[in-house]
Amino acid sequence: MFTNIITITKIFTKYARNNLGFYFLGVVFFPLSLLIPLIILVDAANRADIFIGSAICATTIMTITDISDIISHDKYANSISFFITRPVKPYQYILGVGLSTLFYNLIGVVVIFSFGILFLDFSVNILQLLGVFVVIFIGWFISCSLGFIIGMWGPRDPRMNSSLASMIAYVLTFLAPVYYPISALPAFLQKLSYLFYTTSLSLIGKNLIRHDWIHMVNVYIILIYLAISLVILFKVT
Repeated sequence: MFTNIITITKIFTKYARNNLGFYFLGVVFFPLSLLIPLIILVDAANRADIFIGSAICATTIMTITDISDIISHDKYANSISFFITRPVKPYQYILGVGLSTLFYNLIGVVVIFSFGILFLDFSVNILQLLGVFVVIFIGWFISCSLGFIIGMWGPRDPRMNSSLASMIAYVLTFLAPVYYPISALPAFLQKLSYLFYTTSLSLIGKNLIRHDWIHMVNVYIILIYLAISLVILFKVT
């Protein structure tokens, strides 16, 4: 099982290894472009929102769009070439593709927080960073499942599928209270925002950065999304 997943990951990271300019753009300039403009606009008290928002945004956008794009192209071609050469289960294929995005997502998160620590005196310790990386990993896993759903059951045309995935990813990170405090929303919209898994992820991440208590409702929501993702990955596929 693990051999298949690792092999698929190597296949899909080959392009990045052979095109370092593209890789550098994805892990450095893209995350910083999500961070710097908003850091300029907000005061220091709200920087935790921006750092967590940028980390979740970069991971969500890259994962959902990449997974859906690959799956939709495979669906459009009516074949998955890797399945021809050896017996590979669908969940192994999805995890392999997903891992190829996880590596540069994690590096992007490192770039975001390194920029804050080195240039903005953003205070964060190792334990907080480890907690944030766990949050990012969970977000990546859920985003893999969502990308698979869009790629598999979205529009057949890969271009339309890619556009749909991009729009959903942006809604999950900019409409949901990821970059801004949930308290800025009216009460009824606060409740609706919990339909987005990115809301609970961002609230947990912000609580970690600010040394606040993590509300269990956010943990329960993430556990529900994780359970659904596992069912999709191992049962539906």
